[in-house]
Amino acid sequence: MEHQDFKTVVLRKNSPPSNPPPKKFIEKKDDGYVVVPKTFTKEFGKKLATARISKSMNRRDLSLKLNVKESLISDIENGKLLYDGNLVYKLKRIFPEL
Repeated sequence: MEHQDFKTVVLRKNSPPSNPPPKKFIEKKDDGYVVVPKTFTKEFGKKLATARISKSMNRRDLSLKLNVKESLISDIENGKLLYDGNLVYKLKRIFPEL
C-alpha cells in the first residue's frame, strides 16, 4: 500500500464570527435585560403614508413597485414590521424625502 497517498482530513464546524453585526437591541427592565428587536417607528410609517398619498399611490401600487406583499406596507405604516435595510433602500429610491 505504499503507492496510496492518504492525507489527514480534519472536520469541524466553522467558528462564529468574532463580532457579528448587532441585530437586536437590549433594553433594561426592572427584573433584568430584555432583548427587543428593532422595528420601523410609527413616525417613519406616517412619513411613508404621507409620501405615498402625495404621489397618489395606494398600498397596492407601492407593493407592486417594491415587489412585496401589500400587508408588508401596512405593517410598516403601523410600526409593526421588523426593520429591514434593503426595504428602506428601495423606499428611499421611490421617496427620496423619507
